[in-house]
Amino acid sequence: MLLAIQEGVKREVLEETGLVMEPTTLLMVECASGTWFRFVITGSVTGIFHCRFEIHIMLGRTIHISGVVGREKDRQNNTTN
Repeated sequence: MLLAIQEGVKREVLEETGLVMEPTTLLMVECASGTWFRFVITGSVTGIFHCRFEIHIMLGRTIHISGVVGREKDRQNNTTN
């Protein structure tokens, strides 16, 4: 099953950003009553794939982990105000 998740991550990153990546770490699995699952995975970019759908690919983006870590508290404060 983990291999299927890794392949899915690679496929989605490629489709959304045009980047070829290799997943390295499963950080978190989130589940809501068994109806959906969200996987948070880190990895390394290993290449760039150019295709004719560049406009769609430009809608996706990558972010540095420092832009995410510690932001959960900010989101919680915003929802309670």
